[in-house]
Amino acid sequence: MSIIRKAKNFIKRLVAAILKRERTLMPVDDLSLEVLSETLARNSKYGKEEILSALETFLTVHERALWERFILQSNQKMAWRIERTYRKALQNPIENALQAGEREQIPVVWITDDGYAVQTGVAITSLLCNKNPETNYAIYVLGRSLSEENTRMLTALSANVTVIPCDTSKVDAYNKTHPYVSDAALLKFDIPQILPQYDKVLYLDGDIVVLGDLAELYATELGDHLAAVVKDLLAMRHDYHVRTGVSYYFNSGVLLLNTRKMREENTTDQLTSNKAKDTWRILMDQDTFNVTFAENVVWLHPRYNLMYANNRISGWSLNQMASFYGITAEDMLDTMNHPLIEHFCNRKKPWNTPLAEKYLDYQEYRVLFELLLEKQGFQAESKA
Repeated sequence: MSIIRKAKNFIKRLVAAILKRERTLMPVDDLSLEVLSETLARNSKYGKEEILSALETFLTVHERALWERFILQSNQKMAWRIERTYRKALQNPIENALQAGEREQIPVVWITDDGYAVQTGVAITSLLCNKNPETNYAIYVLGRSLSEENTRMLTALSANVTVIPCDTSKVDAYNKTHPYVSDAALLKFDIPQILPQYDKVLYLDGDIVVLGDLAELYATELGDHLAAVVKDLLAMRHDYHVRTGVSYYFNSGVLLLNTRKMREENTTDQLTSNKAKDTWRILMDQDTFNVTFAENVVWLHPRYNLMYANNRISGWSLNQMASFYGITAEDMLDTMNHPLIEHFCNRKKPWNTPLAEKYLDYQEYRVLFELLLEKQGFQAESKA
């Protein structure tokens, strides 16, 4: 698939996300740059099929005009970011990403079902594209009822990706009991047993992008602590620490797990038991991790799990955030602008709406994800 076609698909996804889905007719007989611009400006209500069909015609006839007048004039930042993404792709970072490093493998784990397979693939792509040449990842995806197509899609990303189908009978009772969260998240409890060959494992949620090398994070000394984690600022603003009886409440989207210690202390059984006694039923796994680990954790720098949108809506100033994390205001500003792991934990996700914080950060790796699959001979269906 050509680079310009990738650009077209990107623009179509963007426009389809902007417009609402009420079904009325899209005017295709008098299609022009002005018509499209006016349509977008007033947020008209057209059905998805009409939008995409009209855009296909429009992009064919007015490809250059769309690029120069609509994108460049209406959103300079968007145009610059798209251009940078395709230049990056043309410079073959994908081939570099597929090369194994010289160091001992760092185990990195994701968990997904079919609903989050594409997002997980985008996250893995970002991990591969931003690693140092000497870094070597062993990537595991724990699948909850994952389809054969999505299994092939994820393993096509790299020879270092292994998909492990998991028995979900233990978590089936929580299917659809929590809004916005799949019961697949509870497979985190079983990571020490699923990967018994490792004493330490890095777990990452699917709604993240990795923007740097993670070898230094993995090298964090855990001692007898159960994990290394990042404090959740917004959750503590809403007194989640009070509700769960801890001094500091952490986010479970990035966990450097001491799997050796967890096996020694039968922590998986404790997590399972505490989940069964969870009276709040608000979060699938996060409350349970906080109750069970009870602050027996190492606190990480927020650059390793930057919850940008949540930090912004907390209402705290940069100085207040810095004080919360125990860093300087300058360090906090740098972290907000240049994290190592960016976590889209707000309900506005960048694959659902361009209004989401850091929308372009996600879309850049969404495009590279497709290019990586193409280079590996796998044609992905656009799902996010």
